[in-house]
Amino acid sequence: MYHILGGKQRSLKFPIMCNGCVKLDYSDNIPDTNNNNNASDDIAYGLWAHKGSFTFESIITPYDINGYGGGWDDITGVVSGRSFSDTPPDLRPTPASTKIMPAGNLATPNIQFSGDYLSMQNAGAGRFKHEMMIFYNTNFQVSLLNNTEYNQNQPAAYAIKIRIKTPNMATATEITTDNVISPTNDRSFIYSATDGIEQLEGFDTSGRLKYWKVNTVGTLSNSGSQISLSSNSIDFVAGVGQEVYRRVGNKFVLLGKINIKTASSIFLTQAHNTTFTAGESLYVKSYQEPTYINKLHQISCVYDNLTKKISVFLDSILVKEQILTATDDFEFDRTDIFLGANGTNATGAGSATTNKQFMGELHEMYIARNPQNKVRRHSNLVPNYNDTLMYLRFEEVDA
Repeated sequence: MYHILGGKQRSLKFPIMCNGCVKLDYSDNIPDTNNNNNASDDIAYGLWAHKGSFTFESIITPYDINGYGGGWDDITGVVSGRSFSDTPPDLRPTPASTKIMPAGNLATPNIQFSGDYLSMQNAGAGRFKHEMMIFYNTNFQVSLLNNTEYNQNQPAAYAIKIRIKTPNMATATEITTDNVISPTNDRSFIYSATDGIEQLEGFDTSGRLKYWKVNTVGTLSNSGSQISLSSNSIDFVAGVGQEVYRRVGNKFVLLGKINIKTASSIFLTQAHNTTFTAGESLYVKSYQEPTYINKLHQISCVYDNLTKKISVFLDSILVKEQILTATDDFEFDRTDIFLGANGTNATGAGSATTNKQFMGELHEMYIARNPQNKVRRHSNLVPNYNDTLMYLRFEEVDA
């Protein structure tokens, strides 16, 4: 008999600033065969008894853990008093959301609960390099790694990170992809006729706006890493790591990243070696949005025990592969398995970092005993039940 399910799809949700995970308890599934608290001599089955090749697949929806970085003047530390219509999009206040981290302020990062939950103390640390655990076993782990340096007009951008270890390996091998789940930079609209339309320049091949004019060069010295500003405007998005551009003809050329902002100048992390003219426009990337918070992504990891090659896919596209130095067969550790965190179960300030807390949605997860020759893109996983070691489907539907 066939069943057709219809209605609103569901998922296992880990909202922003949560502290939770799913535990697949080893002792609840595998009896202690000799009553000696020693898992090595248990008569295990399924995932915990498997040795050799395998395929891991999961369909997920990540949330934005950077938070909307605007709303603050990093000189005065106060919220902009300008009207919504003429405020650049990177300075607009953050809407309440279970999918987007509340805004923070690098100058005083922990004045808000979100800063205490997931630190913004240093650029390149805390939430900017946060690892979100999807699947955790001592010998095999899959996570998303935020790879950003700031959150001013910069939602989280995620790489896929894999850790894998065979019994004879002294330490686990880590495989990290480039950023493969990133925000979009495609603002193709304005909110109103007075919404800074004169500040928008630069179109991509789809006709979408890519750059936002934020200030102009002043008449002070612009040598070394310094660029003087013609006005003390908070339009210039502050924050360590913010990329600054100049326009040369129809191209936008990267000058560098902001290191310091004062009332009259910005200082880049390194010398720009550029000759400016007074009044020349300075740009940042236009409004970036974490559109991935409403999308499905299929993460796949295939390990071939014969060749010792591990291959990582996103939405059926190969994004990374590597050969392990292992000489023995892979096997899943006979311990508890965790989904959405690493099982540390820490609480209090900084616990999200300790737990490697995942924030997003898990739709399905599947582990097969054989390496797939080709990973296909699906909105739902299609397990081969003859090879299935684990299959979890979190998408219930309305009756």
